[in-house]
Amino acid sequence: MSMIENMRALITIARRGSFVAAAEALDLSPSVLTKRVMQLEAAVNARLLDRTTRSVGLTADGEYHLKRITDAVNLHDEAVAAMRKGAAQLEGTIRIKLPTTQGFLHLSGVVQQFVQAHPSLNVEVLLMDGPFNPATEGFDIAISAFPLSFDGVIDTFLWPVRRSLIASPDYIGSRGCPEDPRQLQSHDCLVYQPTGANWPFMGPEGRISVAVRARVSSNDMLLLLNGAKAGLGIGMISRYVSSAAIAAGEVVEILEGYAVPDLWIKAMVPSERAMVPRVQHLLAFLRERAPFFGQGR
Repeated sequence: MSMIENMRALITIARRGSFVAAAEALDLSPSVLTKRVMQLEAAVNARLLDRTTRSVGLTADGEYHLKRITDAVNLHDEAVAAMRKGAAQLEGTIRIKLPTTQGFLHLSGVVQQFVQAHPSLNVEVLLMDGPFNPATEGFDIAISAFPLSFDGVIDTFLWPVRRSLIASPDYIGSRGCPEDPRQLQSHDCLVYQPTGANWPFMGPEGRISVAVRARVSSNDMLLLLNGAKAGLGIGMISRYVSSAAIAAGEVVEILEGYAVPDLWIKAMVPSERAMVPRVQHLLAFLRERAPFFGQGR
């Protein structure tokens, strides 16, 4: 008997709470189920179940390995289903975390296109900013611009995001335009909370970092753009957010002789989910649309 079926036996016993109930669920005899668990325990050299005349439960080793075993069985079942039905027949539910502004402006539409292309697929979408570990949160994929990585998570870089400094003509008229990044310390600044108030630049003298004072800080870049248009200060804003306002003359770019390093949008996938067909297809779908996100660069 395959190790996968031995794992399935343990999972079912843990869920049903008895050999008899698990045997009925799997349409097996209790003796066959017992044999499968014994084979699994022999293979891992550990006792996974506590058996008494009245009850059965997981040992500490069983508790420790249950999630990993469950993931392995689920991955096996999904792979077999995909091979039987073909890649176009993606099924099940995919859980996705998107950053708020990117999700609202662009990525939610891409996800909708992906779901429309796969009628048997369901999707759960969470919009949030900040560090997020998809493995511990139970998600299939998380899209992020944070450099932070996590154990057991595979990072796939998707596309760069250009940023620039912007301010309204009214703000520049009343406060003046800085000619050097260090002069930002005497200006009101609009700070994107996830990336912080230490603003990096590349200039003739190399890389420098300037600690700015936040008059307004937010995890919503659209709010900061509106603050810049209203003359509240200078913002370091992604071009895909600010390009329309720049074209309309509502804000202007400043300190153009100093480049702001790009952020990189990446997909974070728990390693045990990396080979799941619906996750692989969504990653490919996002990569194909990377040029779209270059608009405003």
